[in-house]
Amino acid sequence: VVYEMLTGRKAFEGDDVTGILAEVIKSEPAWASLSADVPRAVSGVLRRCLAKDPGERLRDIADVRLGLLGAFDDPDRPAAGAGPAPPTGRRRRAGELAAAAVLAAVVAGVGVRSLPAPEPPAPAPVRFTIPASPNVGPIVELSPDGRYLAYLEGDESREPHLWVHSFASGDARPLAGTEVVGVPPFWSPDGRFIAFSDGSTLKRVDVAEGVVESIGDAPGFLGGSWNENGVIVFGAQTGIMQVPASGGTPTPVTALDEARGDGGHAAPRFLPDGRHFLYLRVSTDQSVNGLYVGALGVDPAEQDPTRLLATGLTAAYAAPTAATGVGRLLFMEDRRLLAQPFDHTRLQLAGSPTVVAEDVGSFNFLASFSVSRTGTVVWRGADTAGSVRWLEPTGDEWPAGAIGSLNAPRNPRLSPDGRRLALVEDGDLWVFDLDGRPPIRLTFDDFSTATPVWTPDGSRIVYEADGGLAWVSADGGSPPEPIGPRGHYHAHAWSPTGDLIAADMGASRLVEFSPEPDADPRPLEQTRAGEGFHAALSPDGRWLAYVSNVTGQWEIWVRAYPGPEAPLRISPNGGGEPVWASDGRTLYYVEGRAVMAVTVDTSTGFEFGAPVRLFEDDFRQFLQPPSYDVAADGRFVTIRSDATPPISVLLNWPGLFRPAS
Repeated sequence: VVYEMLTGRKAFEGDDVTGILAEVIKSEPAWASLSADVPRAVSGVLRRCLAKDPGERLRDIADVRLGLLGAFDDPDRPAAGAGPAPPTGRRRRAGELAAAAVLAAVVAGVGVRSLPAPEPPAPAPVRFTIPASPNVGPIVELSPDGRYLAYLEGDESREPHLWVHSFASGDARPLAGTEVVGVPPFWSPDGRFIAFSDGSTLKRVDVAEGVVESIGDAPGFLGGSWNENGVIVFGAQTGIMQVPASGGTPTPVTALDEARGDGGHAAPRFLPDGRHFLYLRVSTDQSVNGLYVGALGVDPAEQDPTRLLATGLTAAYAAPTAATGVGRLLFMEDRRLLAQPFDHTRLQLAGSPTVVAEDVGSFNFLASFSVSRTGTVVWRGADTAGSVRWLEPTGDEWPAGAIGSLNAPRNPRLSPDGRRLALVEDGDLWVFDLDGRPPIRLTFDDFSTATPVWTPDGSRIVYEADGGLAWVSADGGSPPEPIGPRGHYHAHAWSPTGDLIAADMGASRLVEFSPEPDADPRPLEQTRAGEGFHAALSPDGRWLAYVSNVTGQWEIWVRAYPGPEAPLRISPNGGGEPVWASDGRTLYYVEGRAVMAVTVDTSTGFEFGAPVRLFEDDFRQFLQPPSYDVAADGRFVTIRSDATPPISVLLNWPGLFRPAS
C-alpha cells in the first residue's frame, strides 16, 4: 500500500489473481518508479518488506519503526530513484514529511490492531494445473516452503529420475545421479536436500549443487521423513527405522506385530514437535490396516497400538495458519482428498472432514498428493482412460482384438495358452477373453493390485495384494487366498518345481518360495546391488533373466536357474522388463523408448547375439513391471494412454475453511 501511495502504481500487476501471484513470486517491483524525494530510509524499508528471501524481510513492527528512523540505512548505497546528491531544501523537507506520514500510518495501524478484532480471513484459494508427460510418475512432493515440486520422470532410458519444478520460473530440471527405485522421495526441512532410495541405499541430493551422498542402508524402502533435529525416519518391511541425516546405521523405531498380520510400516511423516510421526501400517487384517502415531525414544515393542484412522493410503499433517487456527490431517477416501481437524499435541482427530479435491490419484499405498507449510497443496489426478492394443514386431498397430475404454489399465499378462489376458484395471484384477466374451473381475478389495502372474496350467493368477501375495481362480469361481510369506513381494514366474520366483522388495533381491502360507523365502541373488525388480524365467525353466544395477546402471542379466554359474550381461546400454518368446529363442527387453530383441541359443549352454532394435513406441510404462507381453506369434500387447492427468496446484487451500459471510 505504501509503495502504491508513493508511486501511483501497484507493486505487482497481472491480468487476474493467478497472474498477480506469479508476479509476486518471480518479479521485483519497479523500484525506479520511486521518486527522488523518497528518503533512503523509506525506500529501504520498502525493499526489506518486499524482499523475496524471508531472511531479509523485516520481522515485526518494531523493525519497521527502526528502519524508518534510518537504522538500516546504508550510506554507500543510493536510495532507489535518487540522484547522486542527497536531497536538500524543499526536497529534504518533503522527504521528512513523507517519512513522518508513513511512520504515523504505521503507528495508527498498530493502535487499531491493538483493539479486539477478528482475525483476517484466509486468502481466497487459487487453482491451476501443470501439464505432465506420460513418463511422469504418480508421486509428487512439495518443498516445505512450497516453492519447488519434486517428482519422478523417466529419461530416455526410462529409468525414473528426480526432477524439480520451480513455481517461480516455471522451469523443471532433472537431478543427475538420482535413479530412484523406492518411492516417495522426501525433502529436508530447509528445502536444501531431497532424500531418496536407489533400491538398497538411502541417499540425499543437494538440489542446488547436485551432489549425491549416501545416508545408510535402506532395503525395502517405503517412504520417509526428515525433522528439524537432523533425524530421518523411513518405512520398511521390518518396521519404521531411524538414521541421522548426516549418515549412519539405521536402528528400529517400531516393530511388526506379526500376530496382527503386519506386513510392513510405511510412509512416516513427522509432526511439528519433531518427535511424533504418522505412519501407515500395512496388514493382511483390514481391522489393523491404517494410520498410526509413533514416537522417537520409545521402545519399538511399546509403540502405541491405537489406530488413528482406518485407511490404506498415506496421509499428511498441515500445521495451523493464522487464518484457520487449527491443524488438519489430510487423507484420501474414494479418490477424494479430505482435511479433518487434528490436534497434534493430544494426537486426536476432531470434527468432520472437508473435501479439498476430487479425483485424486494413488499408487499402491501412496496417495498422490503433497502439502507445504505455506498453504499450498498439489496432487496428481487419478489415472485416466487407456486401452489395450496389439503391435506387430515392426511396431505397426494390429487392430484386431483391441480392448478399449478401460479405467487406468496396466500390467498386461497373457495366459499360457494365449487365449486370455489378465490385467489390472482401476486397482483390481480382471481377465479378458480374447475371443470377445465378457471380462471377469477377480478382486474387489480397494487395493492397488499389481504384477499378475498366471499359474502354468492357467487355472489361477497370483498377484500382489495388501500385506503379501495372493492367488485367485482365473474364472472367478473361488475367492482370493494368501500364499507364501507375508511382506512386499513382486511375483515374476513359476519354477518347474512349483516354487514361485519373486522380488523381495524388503531386501532388493530375488527369492523363491513354495505357495504354502508363511513359507520361507530362499535367496537367488545376494549382492548389495538392487536385484529382481524385473525378472522372467525361460519357457524351459533353465534360464533366469533379471535386472540389476550392479554396474551402476540398470542392465539385463541372465543366469542359469537355479545356478550357481556366474550371470551374463545381455544389454550393453541399459534396459529393463525382460520377456521371453514362447519358444525361448528370443529375449526381449526395453531400452529407453525402444523394444530390443536378442536371439538366444541354449543347445550347448547360453549363446546370445547382439541386441536388435525392433521399434520405438510410447506405450505406458509403470513403476511396477510388466508394461507389455509377447504372444506366440510375435505380436506385442501393450497399454496405450488415452490421456495423461496433469499436476493440480491449489494455493491458499486453508481458505476453503473460511466462515460464510
